[in-house]
Amino acid sequence: DIMAGAGMNAQNIQFMLDNTSLTSFHMSGKKTLESKMKYRNPSVNMGLPSLSEYEIWQTSELAVKEAVEVLKHAGN
Repeated sequence: DIMAGAGMNAQNIQFMLDNTSLTSFHMSGKKTLESKMKYRNPSVNMGLPSLSEYEIWQTSELAVKEAVEVLKHAGN
């Protein structure tokens, strides 16, 4: 199988189902939240400099439910 990934959501899963033979998809359903961190020092990185210290990635229940609905109706 070829599994489509990177930025998958309900809309582009539907597009792939309609326009390709792909049937496997990988998604995080990610939404980005602002950190509630109060004390910030932009001169000090705690991880990779390319990643924001002030964002929290969280799976969106709504995004996953929307993708599930698209997949439930695939091939009907």
